[in-house]
Amino acid sequence: MPLSVRSIVEVLPAARRPPLRSPVVVSIAGAARRAVKLFEPLGRKCPFTSITRSVATGETTHNSPAVLSGNTPALATLVLLDEQLQWMLANGGLDWCVERCRTSAAHLYEWAGASSFASPFVSDPMQRSSVVGTIDLEGVDAHDVNVALRANGIVDTDGYRKLARNQIRVGMFPSVEPDDVARLTACIDHVVEALV
Repeated sequence: MPLSVRSIVEVLPAARRPPLRSPVVVSIAGAARRAVKLFEPLGRKCPFTSITRSVATGETTHNSPAVLSGNTPALATLVLLDEQLQWMLANGGLDWCVERCRTSAAHLYEWAGASSFASPFVSDPMQRSSVVGTIDLEGVDAHDVNVALRANGIVDTDGYRKLARNQIRVGMFPSVEPDDVARLTACIDHVVEALV
């Protein structure tokens, strides 16, 4: 039976599911076995040891169909991981992912730098993330901007709560279309214009 996210999700949690045999997942399991040996001397000090061990020993493929919990990732999580890695590899691998993130980041930071109300939280361009961009806002309440964006279907732009700053945060992961980052900045411009 070929596995897909749909086929697994449709039968959760009642049916027993076959183990994953994808080359990517098999490779991850092999790396996990090596990681267990590397992290074992750290014992409980390493938070990844139990998760890594569960993948390495096949505990995940045993526990998920049996609807058992523990520190094992759900089988559907591994399927999604496999699908995303296959997609990334089919598009050019890590080099493609890095360039895609850099394209999104370049737009976001150039937009913020040219804006009258936004500026990058990290002032040194060499220290800025190309995966998650944090932008400080001035003269407009970031909470109001986020509320307006959320009301129009744009979610997860809230700043880091612990920083307690007036800011937005933008994910620029490989799965985010660079054009969507450009559309988001246009939406923020529109919202701020309406709020000010």
